[in-house]
Amino acid sequence: MSSNPADIELDLPYGRKLLYTTRDSLRVADPSGVLEIEVHFTAEGPIVRVGARALSVRTQESISLHCSSFEVKAREGIDLVTNGDLRQSVAGDASARVGGRMDLDAREARLRARRGDTAIEASDDVRIDGEHILLNS
Repeated sequence: MSSNPADIELDLPYGRKLLYTTRDSLRVADPSGVLEIEVHFTAEGPIVRVGARALSVRTQESISLHCSSFEVKAREGIDLVTNGDLRQSVAGDASARVGGRMDLDAREARLRARRGDTAIEASDDVRIDGEHILLNS
């Protein structure tokens, strides 16, 4: 895995290798050389990369992430589940693009535009079903 004689290389279980390089990085690679874990030490702080079959994080308290941007890509689905409240705060615009059907089911729902218009567009019928339909009241 290393061609530099100053690098330190150790054998790990299941054919993996641990390498500490003179270029200030710590790496773990699988038997075929594919990088699984890398910690690259820089003056600004460490950069950590993980490539794993699965990743699990469990804490007794909270998890806090602070970053300039956050991206999640999942091939099969995303589930957010809480027994408490869910709050979202967005300083800019927010949008949702759904390829199929989108449902909102709540005990009570409110849509409010504090400034500007509210528009409902449909390529077909628009249905409003309620015990009483109150307009401008």
